[in-house]
Amino acid sequence: NIAPKFRVINRGINTITSLVVGYRFNNGTAVTQTVAVNLPTGASYIASFPALAVGIGNHTFKFFTSSPNGNADQVPANDTLSQAFRVMAPVAVPVTEGFEAAPPFTNFVIDDLNGDGTTWTRTTPGRGGSAGKLTFDNYNNDTRGTFDDLRSTSITVSPTGSYSLSFDVAHKYYNQAGFHDTLSVYVSSNCGQTFTRVYQKWGTTLAGATGT
Repeated sequence: NIAPKFRVINRGINTITSLVVGYRFNNGTAVTQTVAVNLPTGASYIASFPALAVGIGNHTFKFFTSSPNGNADQVPANDTLSQAFRVMAPVAVPVTEGFEAAPPFTNFVIDDLNGDGTTWTRTTPGRGGSAGKLTFDNYNNDTRGTFDDLRSTSITVSPTGSYSLSFDVAHKYYNQAGFHDTLSVYVSSNCGQTFTRVYQKWGTTLAGATGT
């Protein structure tokens, strides 16, 4: 199940005290609710909805707002956000991904969380003569403050088992304040409700080569 939620930010000049928020799942019937809020300029509100069943496959959420303070929005162009996503079938260990073939990957999906079009891409060649690797081009793109995920499907394990996670990293340090990249790895034992960070490096600690 997925409990839909999205963030609403007041970009206008008037404080918003009431608002209609809603979503459409796979272009179905709109689900809406009217909420009482207190949103001065720049303030935000998280709109949350009851969980719904989502099956394996490709899906789309379309989130929207309307009727701020009971009136028509003067700038409706930024009232809607669409997000496509894929639900993958659970798999048992061991799980491997060498990025030898182009996406979509069988057990992993790329999430462009900020929707800016700059995210992980498969490039060639890979390490040690392999066919591919996953690359994030932060040198030619200014993506400060954004987040992009590579997310696995649910992996079935034994509660009494012992497991390990391994991966290869190549990174070149860029010596300018405010432009230091961070790589983090998180795991979840409750189907993504919460996550525990098991790896994080940034700046010179992430670099696999000396120099800048």
